[in-house]
Amino acid sequence: MKRQRVRFARFLVAAVSLAGLYGCASTPAPSLYRLESLAEARPEGAGPGPALGIGPVTLPAYLDRPEIVTSGGGLRLLSADSERWAESLAENATCVLAENLSLLLGTDRVTRYPWKRGSDVDYQVVVDVVRFHGELGGACVLTARSSIRDSAGALLAPPRRSTFSEQAAGPSHADMVAAMNRALEALCREIAASVAELAAR
Repeated sequence: MKRQRVRFARFLVAAVSLAGLYGCASTPAPSLYRLESLAEARPEGAGPGPALGIGPVTLPAYLDRPEIVTSGGGLRLLSADSERWAESLAENATCVLAENLSLLLGTDRVTRYPWKRGSDVDYQVVVDVVRFHGELGGACVLTARSSIRDSAGALLAPPRRSTFSEQAAGPSHADMVAAMNRALEALCREIAASVAELAAR
């Protein structure tokens, strides 16, 4: 009787272990996403362009996490463990902003925040993201406050609060990320136009 109990206990331990291994093996790897910069090429023969300092670019803490956050309707937010950012969203957005402005303004003189004191910066672009998400199958809304400053940090133009809305092409997270990418591109184009206007004065 005692041997039967021992065998049964061993059987249970083995069954639980196998179930755990099977569960781990069957868990799909998460899908990873990142925002991408413009595919445009810098115009040939362009001059050196203005020296840009990009950042800081800040996001609400609830957005700067591995899981992609979407709206669940009303005040509810949703995150999916299987749908994740390939890197920090704040870092990704900063890189895209820097690359897009480099392309749109035709300059290779781009420095990301923080930079060394005394660095050659004509225009510092500061962005504070207020909202950057949407409901799956709906529109992504990007609301951000942006300002352009000189090398000493003084404002060169009044700060601007802008909102961009981009409809997702479908109900997937990939569709939402694509809409987010288009909204960020719209913000980059607005900032580039402001910098170009200041440089032309």
